[in-house]
Amino acid sequence: MLRLATDVLRERATQAGHETQEDIAGHAGIDRSALSRLMAGRTTPTLATVRRLAMAYGVPMDDLVIERVPAKATGAPKVHGRPEPVQRVPA
Repeated sequence: MLRLATDVLRERATQAGHETQEDIAGHAGIDRSALSRLMAGRTTPTLATVRRLAMAYGVPMDDLVIERVPAKATGAPKVHGRPEPVQRVPA
């Protein structure tokens, strides 16, 4: 899964005098709340969004995304992210 490379974006935005998410979103032509979710890592960037940000700040698209490494699997069955409870058999 991919996520936005916020450090690269913030650096380029700051160089351009865009300090806030509102400034960055406005310059790139994207929704501020969508940018907020991307920068917090809560959503995966779309190709269109990465393209807009890359064009707005003169950054290669590859520099604006990083691959999120999934957590190692423990092999234990999971239910909603928690280990499945052990069922005890009466003696």
